[in-house]
Amino acid sequence: MTATGEPDAASAMASVGAAARVLDRVSAEVGPDRFDRYFDRRTRLSVHGRTLDVTVPSGFVAEVVNRRFGEALRRAMQAELGGGDGAVELRIRVEAAAEPEPEAKPQPEIRPTERKPVRASQSWRHRFEDFIVGYANRLAAAAAQRLAEADLSSTPGPTSVFVHGACGLGKTHLLHACCARFAETNPGAVIRITTGEHFTNEFVSAVRNNAVDRFRKNYRGVDLLAIDDVHFLAAKDATQRELLHIFDTLSMTRLRVMMASDEHPREIRRLSQQLVSRFVSGAVVRIDPPDMTLRQALVREIARRRGLAIEDVAVRLIAERAGTLGGARGGSVRDLEGLITQIEAVRLISPELATGPVGLAVTKRALGIGDAPAPRVRRPVPVAQIAAEVCRQLGVDVSDLSGKGRHKTVVLARELTVHLARRLTTCSYPEIARALGRDNHSTVLTAHKRLCGLIAAGEAPKAEIPEPYAGLSLGELAERLLASVERSA
Repeated sequence: MTATGEPDAASAMASVGAAARVLDRVSAEVGPDRFDRYFDRRTRLSVHGRTLDVTVPSGFVAEVVNRRFGEALRRAMQAELGGGDGAVELRIRVEAAAEPEPEAKPQPEIRPTERKPVRASQSWRHRFEDFIVGYANRLAAAAAQRLAEADLSSTPGPTSVFVHGACGLGKTHLLHACCARFAETNPGAVIRITTGEHFTNEFVSAVRNNAVDRFRKNYRGVDLLAIDDVHFLAAKDATQRELLHIFDTLSMTRLRVMMASDEHPREIRRLSQQLVSRFVSGAVVRIDPPDMTLRQALVREIARRRGLAIEDVAVRLIAERAGTLGGARGGSVRDLEGLITQIEAVRLISPELATGPVGLAVTKRALGIGDAPAPRVRRPVPVAQIAAEVCRQLGVDVSDLSGKGRHKTVVLARELTVHLARRLTTCSYPEIARALGRDNHSTVLTAHKRLCGLIAAGEAPKAEIPEPYAGLSLGELAERLLASVERSA
């Protein structure tokens, strides 16, 4: 603080860095798409001691942020502070607008009927410049960039790109980057970006309110249509027919489409053959898990964004550990972010390790690695075997996992089974959901993200667990169960 009571430059920079790390953690927990709808340039964060101030543009956004993201913000702030017993205060305030608006709503997308030119810096958090390209994702990045740089005034060029791969590999990043570059290449172009879930909810609402014509009108005259999480359309026949109608109505010689999904179009269950045919008519490109070289590049980039200096030997160790987290799948960007978050937490609670670049000692301590060689690569284990062992250890009936019961111990067993399945198998979320007898994989995905957030924050289980595991944190419990599953394999 200065003599006048104002924060000095160093304090201000520290607050900015802390706020950026809190935002990164919230984005990783709730997913980039949900995050991007409400945390744009008009929503600002600042950190003051144990208080997190969130400034939003309207009362509507304030209510949504508090209701949907309040707990995630508190957990992220707690993790930023390195845990501890002190309470975290979340303050949300509305910044008065220059002129009163009749209705203040967040604007996650450009409405096609308005024909407004897009300012790339206004709407898109992710850019091609921020996407780290390696062997595993180079084809997807090239296809997205070629689509984004297609000039509407010239020959038709590429009309659609379908990117698929496991979660946390950069599909949403490429989708937003494509929109940003397309806006720069084609000033005044009309862009609409949505998700399979949002499109479905929007259509259902239109049907209930007898406003289908208005709904369809919103998709006319679009130059670029971007759809994330296409697999969410599975088994939603009416919504699929409506999307097919939109595709048939729009001129495909002018419209550009980019889509992203966890699965190849032909592998999405109960997706109409007409839609599959249209999806595969363009470029269908897979993003693979990052190899060792790409993981090291990603570690350096994540560390740079968080203001961490990190030694090469520590970079290699983090990349090696991340490669074991997904089993044969090889880990993901979110796995790397989680490991670096663990390192940040250890530095915060250990002053002797908080100075200088991150080296081998702090990395080993944060990742629980002794002087032994790098972690062994684990072979895939059937999901059913993981579920059986987790339930046996926690005293839960395996049949309860596929039911609708919300008993805390059953919910915990279900979440831990998914968590270990992502680490020990090559299965996607839909495949894990089917193995557990769940109809909708989105609930499995949401539960897993929630558990990962709690593990990163060092939370303890809220459910009753057997005595041998009493007093363990969720992360420690997950590691114990992982070892138990491996011994039983």
